[in-house]
Amino acid sequence: MQTVSLTYKCVALAIMLAEANFSAEQLQLPIKRLITKSDLKRTLVIDPQKMPFSGQLDTQEYSFSIGEGYLRFITNLKENRDELSVREFNERLSKTNALIDADQAYHIAKGWLKATEVDIDALERQHPPRSEPRFFYSNGTARTYLPVFDVEWGEPARPVIRVSLNGATTNL
Repeated sequence: MQTVSLTYKCVALAIMLAEANFSAEQLQLPIKRLITKSDLKRTLVIDPQKMPFSGQLDTQEYSFSIGEGYLRFITNLKENRDELSVREFNERLSKTNALIDADQAYHIAKGWLKATEVDIDALERQHPPRSEPRFFYSNGTARTYLPVFDVEWGEPARPVIRVSLNGATTNL
């Protein structure tokens, strides 16, 4: 089994930090700027044979997932999930009211994409958007909606872009 060289890890980490810092700045995330290596709680650099310049950077507040040199996901790590199972967390979350609806979620997501220099007009010409509240099956049968919205561009099974936001706080 081949291991990733220290030189590659350093270069990949620098590229991933630049992407995380750019996105944090553009999205005005409530996080210390400039994110440095000492701010990271966890790092993962993926073997370039599998996916070049890819991995994950976790700060105390956010996780930045980078694939092929580009930001793929930002996850807010302050969900206060504690030790709850996914079902328990969803049950608790379902008792929280959304402050926005699906249309407002779409406009917020669109604004975030614009802030990160995505050409929205070109994106929407090729990939129609849709915005829906997330749900789960409570007690195995009842569809229960959460105050979380998934805004996607492209095919439902494989969107080219997905933005998920907490409708109770309008945060990522």
